[in-house]
This record gives sequence, C-alpha cells and structure tokens, in this order.
Amino acid sequence: MFRAAEKTPDSRYYLSAHGERAVGPFPMTEVKWMIQCRHFSSDVLIRPENESFWISFRHHTLQATLGRTLSQIVTQLRRVGALINARRVKSASV
Repeated sequence: MFRAAEKTPDSRYYLSAHGERAVGPFPMTEVKWMIQCRHFSSDVLIRPENESFWISFRHHTLQATLGRTLSQIVTQLRRVGALINARRVKSASV
C-alpha cells in the first residue's frame, strides 16, 4: 500500500522536460544518473512505461521516501503490538 510510488526494479520510464517530446523508456537507475549528471533537472516529468500520467521526478522520489518511512513506522508499531500481546499472554497465564 505505502510502496505504490515504487515500481519493480525493471520498470522503465519516459522523460519529458519543459513540455518537449518524451524520450525513453529508461530504467530508473539511468533516470537518476541523467539527473545527477544534469542532463535533466529534478523537475523533469517522468511516466512509467505502461501508464498515462506524468509526475515530476522530485515528487516521485518524495512519494517513494514517504512510503518507505510510513512502511517502517507501521512495521515498528506492529512489532511493539506483538510484544505487548506476548506480555499480556504471559501475565495472564501466571
């Protein structure tokens, strides 16, 4: 659910800067490399290969980061809940 912004490692993306003709598709590793080398700005629009909507690379990475963070928080909360339940079971059996 939270990782909706992340595609599979072999996902490919089209890029479009300033409304120009789209180029690609490229794997995300190449997209990141092109942005790091400043061939494109981080405001470049990207679109997954089999989808029709465009999103800025910056927004895509923010979404992915927030998704990972929320996923980690939920995982920690589940672990705490499991520990609390284990203590309740243990104290109820004594």
